[in-house]
Amino acid sequence: MKNLKLKIPDSIKNKFSGIKNVKLLVVLGFAGMFMILISEFIGSDKNNDEKKLHDASSVVSEYADDMEVKLEKILGKIEGVGKVSVMITVDGTEEYIYAKEEKASISQNNDNKNTESENKYVFVQKEGNKEALLKKVINPDISGVVVVCEGGGVSSVREKVCNAVSVSLGIPTNRIYVDSLK
Repeated sequence: MKNLKLKIPDSIKNKFSGIKNVKLLVVLGFAGMFMILISEFIGSDKNNDEKKLHDASSVVSEYADDMEVKLEKILGKIEGVGKVSVMITVDGTEEYIYAKEEKASISQNNDNKNTESENKYVFVQKEGNKEALLKKVINPDISGVVVVCEGGGVSSVREKVCNAVSVSLGIPTNRIYVDSLK
């Protein structure tokens, strides 16, 4: 191979020929690389956190909206209810439970019995990436329901609606409010 030499113009060589200037160039180079490295970590963490918060709130909102639509359909079929609108409030977010592999080992020495256990998440190959195996998703808790319907002023209809909501969502009747449409 031929020796490749970088040709630097004489004017640049003269400006940076001193030891102090070379040290300054090296320090500035490292400072620039450090700034680039730091900016990657700072910017990505902030964006990821905001994205996660937005995703979590949109998932909870979708869950509440879906449940409202389902309740409106079923409550509208109850005798005396008529037109119905439902609002559901939720507390918290979805919780993901991942599959774990548990290993336990028991060793016995004279009078002592030692038990050691090790838990590891189970990973699966998905689209070329390793992902933890999702075991189950726990929906957010429903904290209250408001039902407004045409027959909400009649006590027997109000009781039917209250019982239907309580049974379908698994919440106590003191978290359900039923009223009539104007």
